[in-house]
Amino acid sequence: MYLRPSLYNHLEPPPTRSKALEMEEKLAWELRRKGYAVWFN
Repeated sequence: MYLRPSLYNHLEPPPTRSKALEMEEKLAWELRRKGYAVWFN
């Protein structure tokens, strides 16, 4: 298991922790729809 930077390098760093968590969940659901196995908190 490893991170694939090509899947998230296009994202700008979020300004706050709450925005980061929101972005994490959104990206996780997008990747799941594409068939990737993704876990998030």
